[in-house]
Amino acid sequence: MQGELVDVVLEENKLKVNHFLYFNEDNSKMGTYLCSFKTETLKETKRFVVMR
Repeated sequence: MQGELVDVVLEENKLKVNHFLYFNEDNSKMGTYLCSFKTETLKETKRFVVMR
C-alpha cells in the first residue's frame, strides 16, 4: 500500500490512562486511511475506510 502522511493528530506524551480519539471525516476524501498508535511497549496500526 502506498500513500502519504495526511495529518499528525497528536504527538505528545500522555499519562497512563484510557484515551479516546474521535475522527471527523467530513473534510476527508474517500479512501483507506491508516492510524498508528505507539506507546513505550506497543505499536498498533488501525485501518479505516471513508465512504460517501
